Amino acid sequence: MTIKIEQALNQKLNTYAAGKSIPVKWDFYNDGTEPSIDGLHFRQNVFKTENVIVGMELTGSNSHEGIYQIMICGQSGEPSGVLKTEVDNVLTEFKRGQKVFYSGVSVFIENISDAQPLYSGSYVKVPVSIKYRAFIGN
Repeated sequence: MTIKIEQALNQKLNTYAAGKSIPVKWDFYNDGTEPSIDGLHFRQNVFKTENVIVGMELTGSNSHEGIYQIMICGQSGEPSGVLKTEVDNVLTEFKRGQKVFYSGVSVFIENISDAQPLYSGSYVKVPVSIKYRAFIGN
């Protein structure tokens, strides 16, 4: 069931990225090599935490929590204004209190924050962390 949580968030990211013509390097297609994407692009990953039982009955729910992380990547040496603007846009797009849906699962966005840029080879990466929660029945 947790794949539906990831798919809900991936679908939201994909819709946003496609609307702005920004490529996404999806983690589950990663073959271990550095992507050959030049310029501004996104990468994503999911960090799951332990599920918590909300109800003990057979029809009870489980609370699934975790972090959906989007890395906003740009070329090193390019003006940082474009990267900073896109970080702000993503923070606005995935704002706290939203619900996203996929195949009967509702995912609540509880919090969103960005971190300091990471410098890696030819890329500058700004991590944006989206804390989520979903309640899924047994």
